[in-house]
Amino acid sequence: MTDSINNSILQIEEINEMSENARTNPFRCKDEGGDSYYVKTLNAGGKSLAYEWIAGNLAKIFELPIPDFFIAEMPFELIEYSDNQDIKDYCKSGFAFASKLLEFCNDVSFDQLENVDAELRAKILLFDWAILNIDRQISAKGGNPNMLYNALEKQLYIIDHNLAFDSDVSREEFWLEHPFIKDFDQWSSTFKLKGINYLETCINNLRAICEYIPDQWLDVAELGNEVEKLEECFRYVKSILERYQEEQFWIRE
Repeated sequence: MTDSINNSILQIEEINEMSENARTNPFRCKDEGGDSYYVKTLNAGGKSLAYEWIAGNLAKIFELPIPDFFIAEMPFELIEYSDNQDIKDYCKSGFAFASKLLEFCNDVSFDQLENVDAELRAKILLFDWAILNIDRQISAKGGNPNMLYNALEKQLYIIDHNLAFDSDVSREEFWLEHPFIKDFDQWSSTFKLKGINYLETCINNLRAICEYIPDQWLDVAELGNEVEKLEECFRYVKSILERYQEEQFWIRE
């Protein structure tokens, strides 16, 4: 899997409007080739960006549909000489997290979830439980699904994992809120074996994934040693993923 980690640094050359419906204030940007991305800068918090990077790579191991993503470099000059006050207020230079903009996609609706393959829904449920991600909520009344949907292709994509790895999330809270709770019924013995394989691969590749995290994202000033801070991040995420080894992990109640 380490060969599939995209270690190229995306160069941002144009900053456009800020997204209005996200707490992390991503900006729509273009790279040197003219491709468009939603870019979260250090304004979102270094830990938030690190968790996006880790979760994105784990989602790829799970073979989940996720937009292409990169570590990006946001030049100081684009912010300093911008006439857009939002850019000056909410955009920070340095390394950022960039997610490819997908054309013809919108937030998935509650009704559209029924068009999604049941096994995929079950796998997203497992993925979110494994990384303690509760930030995927939707009902008939609306919500914040953090999933995009291409209605023409009937294709779902998962996005926004900056709130993953939250050790304060309780079992009761997760199983009450997730939109794919009913798909727990898909967790057969065969599904469990496949899930264990995914999670073992995640853990085996976790250190390599973490080693690409920029020092800027690790808040090294708090510790004074980026090597120790990286190790702390690795061990924390690993401890969350290792929950699958307990039988209770695979039980809903």
